[in-house]
Amino acid sequence: MTTPAAPADDKPRALKVSCTATDCAADLHCFKPSSKSAPGACRECGITPIDFERLHARDPTDLDHTFRALDRELIRHHMNHIEIPIDLQDRALRRGLEVLHARTDNAVRKTLAKPRSMNAWDGRSVPFPWSKSVQLHHYAQHATATCCRVCAAYWHGIGKEEQISEAQFVYLSSLAWEWLERHAGPFE
Repeated sequence: MTTPAAPADDKPRALKVSCTATDCAADLHCFKPSSKSAPGACRECGITPIDFERLHARDPTDLDHTFRALDRELIRHHMNHIEIPIDLQDRALRRGLEVLHARTDNAVRKTLAKPRSMNAWDGRSVPFPWSKSVQLHHYAQHATATCCRVCAAYWHGIGKEEQISEAQFVYLSSLAWEWLERHAGPFE
């Protein structure tokens, strides 16, 4: 994988990593299912290092393991290690933690509320960091696979067509919030 050269104004250019990108030599894979890959296997090299059964238990006391597993996928790894602009953090916190927490919860719920077949925008509705409309909680959604029903299905074991329960929403929203605490916090 190559990094684009910096533009003439010396501002770093966003590295646009896709959901299916891999760098298997660096142990960064893509576990998004394809017609050619076995369930739980990297779609490029076929490795199966993730205990998806453990992740699908959605144990809130096992978040360290969950974050380590998510970090094995290139897109999640990128989101975990990208620098979040200070002005974006400041803007998100300007209205207070309660508002940021509510927006994060609302974003996760809104993004995942409808079954995939009922949402033509599934997989395309959460902006990436290089988008002008990106918000702080969008970083968390991509990093925690709470960005679409496909990602929630293979990472968290929630079927693309099933109705998500309140307990599942609470877990997914808490996961996104914990990511924000670890990467943009700690918040007081």
